[in-house]
Amino acid sequence: MTLHGTTHEYKIAIRTYVLSDDFETSEIFLAKLSEQIREVLIDHIRPIIDGEPHLLTADLHMGGTVVSIADTSHFLADLAAAAHQSFGYLIDATPEPNSQESYIRTVLSPTQLQLVMPAAYDYLVERQAVIVRAKRMLYDSRPSSISYGYVPGDKGSLLRASEITYFCKEMLCRSGNLLT
Repeated sequence: MTLHGTTHEYKIAIRTYVLSDDFETSEIFLAKLSEQIREVLIDHIRPIIDGEPHLLTADLHMGGTVVSIADTSHFLADLAAAAHQSFGYLIDATPEPNSQESYIRTVLSPTQLQLVMPAAYDYLVERQAVIVRAKRMLYDSRPSSISYGYVPGDKGSLLRASEITYFCKEMLCRSGNLLT
């Protein structure tokens, strides 16, 4: 990865506060809330940062590799400017959303893209299927720990607190860093 770019690491602290009522309910509530936040972070292990959605103009069925959208010029610019393939996410608004990460192999026409990997699900126009062009790519992201404690609140109150330590990495492509 370092031949084509540089890697940057980000560390984030996510804090949650609950008014401490000297009952076990506030302890249980804080623990459940912290676990739910942790699960959301784990479910979105590759978060979309600065994404640009493009609605599909034709259905993409499981196993298909050709995506039809209104305008492919942004993807074409990505492929021309970088030494790597353009990265995108396919998303479908089904009752349980389907999503898939994919690279764009090539731009076939002003309205069609070819994916490197075939579609894992059906992405249908009637379900507002989109391909999101990821302008920034995060990877290796996850919550690493949860800490619990107390902090002082307003007017002498005591707050039960949790802190989730979260980190991720971003690769920035550097088109000049190629071996020739």
